[in-house]
Amino acid sequence: MVAHDISDLEIPSELEFTLPNPPPLERSILSPVIVRSLLGRYSRYVHSQYPILEPDTLSNDGANFKKLANNQKVRILMACAIAAAREACRAPI
Repeated sequence: MVAHDISDLEIPSELEFTLPNPPPLERSILSPVIVRSLLGRYSRYVHSQYPILEPDTLSNDGANFKKLANNQKVRILMACAIAAAREACRAPI
């Protein structure tokens, strides 16, 4: 089997695309209640497989989210996204 170098390939112009601009973020969608709920679901069902949060972070109440360091915010949001995706797969609308 021969490995091909794809860096020399040209992409036809009809296949090129640009990503659309994301819609404006509605900040009220992710309330402290939702953060607590999703972190609880993450802790119960997902944390053993994807331990991206320290145990003390799992007790975050969501209200002090703005005061956290950026890396902690990202981890909490990732845990919430993982928990939300799990819920969406288990109970689709």
